[in-house]
Amino acid sequence: IGGRLAEFSAAYPDIKLDIRVVGHPVNLMTDHIDLSISPDVQEDSDLYCQTLMRTKLIWVASPTYPGLGDVTPDIASITLHMRFCEQRYFLRKMPVLFDDNAATPRCFLNCLGAMPVNDPVLLRETIKQGGGISFMPDIYCKSALASGELVQILPAVKPDMDATVSALYLRHRFVPQKIRVFIDFAKACVSHAR
Repeated sequence: IGGRLAEFSAAYPDIKLDIRVVGHPVNLMTDHIDLSISPDVQEDSDLYCQTLMRTKLIWVASPTYPGLGDVTPDIASITLHMRFCEQRYFLRKMPVLFDDNAATPRCFLNCLGAMPVNDPVLLRETIKQGGGISFMPDIYCKSALASGELVQILPAVKPDMDATVSALYLRHRFVPQKIRVFIDFAKACVSHAR
């Protein structure tokens, strides 16, 4: 979305946006914010949540990560090499599916030994610099995978959770036009990114 804000501004010159990038949930009421685009789903009865995108999580590493050859598709190896984890998945019991293990297809990965990172772009850049392995929303990895800066690993180990990006706004009887227009624009942006 960020790379296309000039396009939105040109198409809708009468709509003025106050854009803030923060690493924490915001309070739309007290902060006087019309709309929040969030990777986290926030349970709040005063907010309406509209999913803009749902994408899978994939395992990635830098091709230059020294331990890459030692990574095997088992919980102990993954835990050893996963040094960073996106904050929203920083869980004691992250469900993962093992495609090739019919006896125990679903296991749990303890992510608490990794360092939490609250921004997927920062996590991607950290992994590109040799910061171990991690799982990330595939949409954040496409260009780095295409350029060879990242490699997808562990295809048989799938996090049993999707990544979502949602638009959050206050419940109103009628949704203001600027919110409807920006949500439609945001949906178009993420659909082109897939």
